[in-house]
Amino acid sequence: MSVTNAGGSGLTGAKYRSLVRSSSGTTAGISFASNTTVSTVVIGSVTYTAYTVIGTTTVTSISDRICRCILVGGGGGGGWYQGGGGGAGGYLDGFIRLPANTAVTITIGAGGTGSTSSVPTPTAGSSSTVGNFAAVGGGRGAGYTGSAQYAATTGGSGGGGTGAGTGENGAAGTAAGTVWTTLLGRSGGNFVTAGFAGAGGGGFASVGSNATSTAGGAGGTGTTLPTGTGVAGGGGGGGAAGGPGSATEGGGAGGQYLVSNGTNGTANTGGGGGGVYCVAAPYIGGNGGSGVVLVLV
Repeated sequence: MSVTNAGGSGLTGAKYRSLVRSSSGTTAGISFASNTTVSTVVIGSVTYTAYTVIGTTTVTSISDRICRCILVGGGGGGGWYQGGGGGAGGYLDGFIRLPANTAVTITIGAGGTGSTSSVPTPTAGSSSTVGNFAAVGGGRGAGYTGSAQYAATTGGSGGGGTGAGTGENGAAGTAAGTVWTTLLGRSGGNFVTAGFAGAGGGGFASVGSNATSTAGGAGGTGTTLPTGTGVAGGGGGGGAAGGPGSATEGGGAGGQYLVSNGTNGTANTGGGGGGVYCVAAPYIGGNGGSGVVLVLV
């Protein structure tokens, strides 16, 4: 396989064939212990065997090789009480070395927990890793505990802001390092008017939308893996009394006041959880979706 024409990004137009499902994969001298599906994809002029890893495992190669890897971190949890959406997990696309006959650990980042009446502060998503390389989890959405507001946190993509209290703006996403050329993620949206809705969390492809005086901000948009799966999709939409924010590519939509919960991010997409507008149980913010890793050989 030649990788000379394979860029660190530019997945538009990737072609894929139907998946062959298995609990482990072994092809062309590379093997995975578990949690793997196998497909064939074409990116530009390069044909790859693609291993989609959905749970923590190890990969071993019988020879020293360079592999293209796409890592997506876990999404952040959605905030409480005019809560902002959680940020999408960071998205990395680059090349790593697999040493011969050495088991390399792959970890899939968990999504952050959404807010509840008993624990109104959500958590950020966890990183997905291949060896020492990591796609950072998404930041939590901002919100209010019932006595004090709390800020969104940075992450692969930043969590969305909140109009609760005096208001909190969204948090920043994270730029990639020198080894990886693809941006990890975008910033969460900001509040516009104190006392109203939450903003959308950041996605891989765009920032989260700002809240308005009546509507939650939409989560930032994501991208599509070369296997055809939408990932790193919008951070969750912010909670609102009027129109809750929407989300795409695995992000969770916001929850409406006394009507609905914030929606969970979809598993293995890194989508952020939706924020919720509520003052008491049973309404909750959405959990972030877990991450995913692709190994392309």
